[in-house]
Amino acid sequence: MWTDIALKIFLTECQSRKHQLSAERKRDLWTEISAALRANGYGFTTDQVENKWKSLYRRYKKAKCSRQTAERFPYFEAMEELAQFYDKTESHVAGD
Repeated sequence: MWTDIALKIFLTECQSRKHQLSAERKRDLWTEISAALRANGYGFTTDQVENKWKSLYRRYKKAKCSRQTAERFPYFEAMEELAQFYDKTESHVAGD
């Protein structure tokens, strides 16, 4: 179960590795974040970490398109900062 504390750790770990979000293959990133969460007592697998990112990213994009901010999506600001690194990959993949 993703608690608020687990999500904050997750986002902090993403922030500390934000440049890896622009890599084409992110499996190592999700594995590192999974290990950091385990070290904090949360047993999320690499796949669960990747799926959480995808879920948060979709919610962020939806909130941004509908001009919602932190009042509707509490992780908006954190995702806004991280998305600039991830979006580089998305636009590159879309352009191929």
